[in-house]
Amino acid sequence: MRGRLSLLMVTLVLCACGNDQFSSSHTDGGDVGPGGGGDAGDSGVEAGALTPAHAPASVAFVDQDPTALKVQGTVKISKATDESDVTGYVLYWSSDGTTKLGAAITTVAKTGGDLVYPFDANTAAPANANSLLAFTTNDRGENPSPASSAGDNFARFNSTAALSAFPVASGTFVPIFFEDSVKKFGLLSLADTFLCPASSGACTQTPTGLPTTGAPVILASTVDSASGKIIGFSGSTAGSSLAICNADGTGCANTALDASLTNPASAALLVDDVGGKLYVVVRSGVSTITVCNHDGTGCALHQFTDNGGPSDNYGSYSLAIDSASSRLVIAAQTFTNSNEPAVILCPLAFGATDTCVAKVVDPSATADSGHQPSVVVDKGRAKILVVTEYASGSADTPSLFSCDLSGSGCSRTDLSSAMGLPTGSGQFPSAAIDQVGEYLYVGVYTSDTDVPSLLRCRTDGTACTATQILPSASTHGGPMSIRLDATSGKIFFAYPTSTTPVFGSISVW
Repeated sequence: MRGRLSLLMVTLVLCACGNDQFSSSHTDGGDVGPGGGGDAGDSGVEAGALTPAHAPASVAFVDQDPTALKVQGTVKISKATDESDVTGYVLYWSSDGTTKLGAAITTVAKTGGDLVYPFDANTAAPANANSLLAFTTNDRGENPSPASSAGDNFARFNSTAALSAFPVASGTFVPIFFEDSVKKFGLLSLADTFLCPASSGACTQTPTGLPTTGAPVILASTVDSASGKIIGFSGSTAGSSLAICNADGTGCANTALDASLTNPASAALLVDDVGGKLYVVVRSGVSTITVCNHDGTGCALHQFTDNGGPSDNYGSYSLAIDSASSRLVIAAQTFTNSNEPAVILCPLAFGATDTCVAKVVDPSATADSGHQPSVVVDKGRAKILVVTEYASGSADTPSLFSCDLSGSGCSRTDLSSAMGLPTGSGQFPSAAIDQVGEYLYVGVYTSDTDVPSLLRCRTDGTACTATQILPSASTHGGPMSIRLDATSGKIFFAYPTSTTPVFGSISVW
């Protein structure tokens, strides 16, 4: 009896010990790493407990292919902070930055450092992809928490807004843009503003009140982004005036400019958003700069000087702000220098003795190389970029002149040579640059077909591509105007035609 009791007690002790071990393993969550704790088939180990404990630190990708739904470039995966239980990294597409979209793209073995994965040229992205996900993995599976790349619709140069026809109106059209809670774009005509929503809806036509007496009438326009005002300029033999209108085209207030500004041959406007000043550059006999408050008050006329002397040498103006040097940058076509391109650098704060410095920027001094210049400032590379209709030999080639901020050290790049564009593909260029200074966008026409296209290049003039904005010819009546909207990732474009204006937008990232 005593032997049987001893055996029973041993059995009870062993059973109690076994229960205690099971309970302990379950309570601590089954946090068993590789090689520890027991058999993987043990029901006390929670599912996924042996997958990697740490996610990748980050994943980044910038698409270099401008074709819609095609990607090219290098994915960069920053390794997990602890890779002791990691064997590799799995890459997926995602439509929301969180959820996997389809099967894995690839698995990259760990190396102990950060990893890269190349997307070759012409790699297709799923239609609704907007990001990439990277997961750590091992032979037990994936860590459930991924790293996600920044959003990108991978639909660059994909037309996203239907073209809109405005009411037929007489007069010269000058493209303008403005933004409020609803993005719109429009035109300033001889006597009216025409404004349309960027997506859909009715267009409006509102009188500007600008004087239209005298001939010929020169028009120019800009937008004060701080106040949302539309600013128009008209000049003729009867004089020159400004019209400052509300964002909806109403409430226009007119200001007559200096009496000497009659019969202008060229004009351009620009608002310095930081300084709050409006700059009106006019060629009326000699070249002048009128500096006003952005509401059109307090205007003062300054004679446009060429290295210290009065000049009637310039026209076809385009304006930009060099904020680093506090200068107004004027790109112009020179007349006494055989229509070469020039930049004129003037102080933003004019004084009684201030003068401007003018420099021809074509290093080869080729005649007719500077027609219809359009200028932007590349802040990141500290460059002035001037795109012209290079008309030497009647070729109308879109050309980029890149100079340092002093207007020196210039070089020229033919933007059409690498894209297979036809001869005459550079008429009426209009340039814009993205906020980070990575890409330059140029709207142009082809002279023999009048088909408008959008060029996209690196700011150094390399890696250019071209996208036809319209599938067929559209007889234009003047320059295209383009505006890059960083919020929506679109370029809005507008241009007058021989009948009605044409508008639209293109996704660029």
